[in-house]
Amino acid sequence: MKKVELTGIDIGWTIIEKVDNIPESSDYILIGLILSLIIGFVPVVFKIYHTKDFYNLLSLEALVNLVLSLNADSWRSVLFANHTVLVTY
Repeated sequence: MKKVELTGIDIGWTIIEKVDNIPESSDYILIGLILSLIIGFVPVVFKIYHTKDFYNLLSLEALVNLVLSLNADSWRSVLFANHTVLVTY
């Protein structure tokens, strides 16, 4: 058995060379895009699922109102309203 003496820099350069030899792929970008779209549609699907008038959502106006109502109970709107009141007084 032969003992190999390598420094930390030699090991690091070996790892960098191995990584550089791996072919580049856009699979991770595609997976990230698909998952972010799925996560973005979860609130809309949840709101549609729990809406009593599901058949009324087939009109464009009702669907737009649904999407706008997703942000209605948000903490951001409360924070913005509180900040506006504090700034004006």
